[in-house]
Amino acid sequence: GEGHIDWDMFCSHLLRQFYEKDDKMKATKVPQWQRLRQIGSPHKETVQHIAVLQNPKRYITISKEGLIAIWNMRMKMTSSQKVESGLIKSRNLWITSMAVLGNLSHKIAIASTSKEIMIYDLQKRKSTDRDSALIPLL
Repeated sequence: GEGHIDWDMFCSHLLRQFYEKDDKMKATKVPQWQRLRQIGSPHKETVQHIAVLQNPKRYITISKEGLIAIWNMRMKMTSSQKVESGLIKSRNLWITSMAVLGNLSHKIAIASTSKEIMIYDLQKRKSTDRDSALIPLL
């Protein structure tokens, strides 16, 4: 009857309000694009993965040939290093993917064509058996 609202009507009303508010916000918000600029890259092969590291916030890229580059938030490269593994010859190794290990923003997991996953510590300049373990991919 009149003056009575069921649950479906109430939810529909709320959703309609939220959609209208969202549409208004999108219509009034203008993106603040920066001027395009050329960024040099140390990578000689295809970049396989890009991720954001925390504490401090920065970007990390890894390319097919195993080069890791760290970039600040203004896209200026701050460091680069080659993935090393004593068990695999670098000419036979192609990187296929990378993942940042959760709260450990200085450690990454790297997958390669060798069907292994390397855990790599970005705070160490050279990997060691103790700090960089090779784990067989299941």
